[in-house]
Amino acid sequence: QVVMSRLEPKLETATKNLTEKEAELTGALDRIRQLKHECRLHTINRGDILTQLQDALLREAELRENVTHVDQERNEYKERLGNAETQNLQLDFKLKRMQDQMQLLE
Repeated sequence: QVVMSRLEPKLETATKNLTEKEAELTGALDRIRQLKHECRLHTINRGDILTQLQDALLREAELRENVTHVDQERNEYKERLGNAETQNLQLDFKLKRMQDQMQLLE
């Protein structure tokens, strides 16, 4: 009984310390679970962001291709327009010559 009376306060202190440590451990485990969950969410978000980035890069490539095609069409149109203007000037010149020749015949 004497031994028990001496050990009882130490046992209570040890029990109290153990309870505190268990509470700390439970809190740490809860925090680990929370961090793992957040990590999974971040991984999912990162995957979504990467997918969106890949889609944006594909759209950009398509737009660049379209711009190149439109530039080519514009250049072809300018060339045809230039040729048409040259032909128009030549026809105007021929018409003027014919009108001058007609005036000379009159």
